[in-house]
Amino acid sequence: LPYPANIEIKDACEEAELSDFVSENLGKVVFGENYKLREHQSQALVTSFKSNFQNQNNFIVTSGTGSGKTETFLLPIIARLLADKERGIKKEVPHKWWMEGWDSQEKWAGLRKLSHHKSEQAVRTLILYPTNALVEDQITRLRQCAFRASELFEEPLFYFGRYTGATAGGKFYPPSRLKAKERKKIKKLADELRKIDNEAEALQHKDLEIRGQFSDPNCGEMLTRWDMIESPPDILISNISMLNIMLMRDHEDPIFEKTKEWLKASSENKFSIVVDELHSYRGTQGSEVALVIRNLLQRLDLKPGSKQLRCIATSASIDGDAGQEYVEQFFGIDRN
Repeated sequence: LPYPANIEIKDACEEAELSDFVSENLGKVVFGENYKLREHQSQALVTSFKSNFQNQNNFIVTSGTGSGKTETFLLPIIARLLADKERGIKKEVPHKWWMEGWDSQEKWAGLRKLSHHKSEQAVRTLILYPTNALVEDQITRLRQCAFRASELFEEPLFYFGRYTGATAGGKFYPPSRLKAKERKKIKKLADELRKIDNEAEALQHKDLEIRGQFSDPNCGEMLTRWDMIESPPDILISNISMLNIMLMRDHEDPIFEKTKEWLKASSENKFSIVVDELHSYRGTQGSEVALVIRNLLQRLDLKPGSKQLRCIATSASIDGDAGQEYVEQFFGIDRN
């Protein structure tokens, strides 16, 4: 079926009760221009924000392949980050520790070292994918948004990171005082990051489609587990297996604890969980995933149906009526 784009972003933002600042910049960050929205994209944005929905702010997008489902969750995610910026919450300039003589320091400090807003460092959005290949594709889309935002505001609008088995850093996390063994491990990774950084610099004038294929810490991408554990990214991308492992290990506790503190700091702070390809979690596997999500919400002290929780999912093959019971069992939230 065709999916015509015929809704102005400013009209969708007005219905969603978003500010002129968000309306003016949302299309520029997500699309590169004020591109018109498809109906389900507009509905997703409005549903996530509108205040008179009696807490019915969660949504499942079930449009067809190639219909722009990714934008249905990128739009509310980026809109919230723009609203944060309008409120004066600044994102620090990346601290490129691999370039700046870390070996002369007693204490290692990561990519977000320079922040004066520690209480604001939290995972605002968790995006879960069934496979690492889909994770990689989403990172490319986020890089493009990050590049556009950095050009608009001359600083990162958000920090994001991929936390999977392939993410650099392993189980080791730099302690407060660096010993010889730790320094050796850090040096090896610092050398790798310098190569990545130099490659990104060389691609600065290339098309975004090309730049998006390569890691670039200058736009707010967090490339190591160490960085993300020290200061959680605004957008964390992972898979369900990795999330389950993270919830069971002690050294990832700071990611969840800082997010929990951020949620407690203000009832206006919202945590979004995005599940892509929802239909792939069926039967026994679906039950296991649902339990992991319940474990996560419990860790963050979020009750199902909390006004601070936004559940988002996409699928090409879940029926709107028959799928209600499935969705209720999956997220633990009333089907209404």
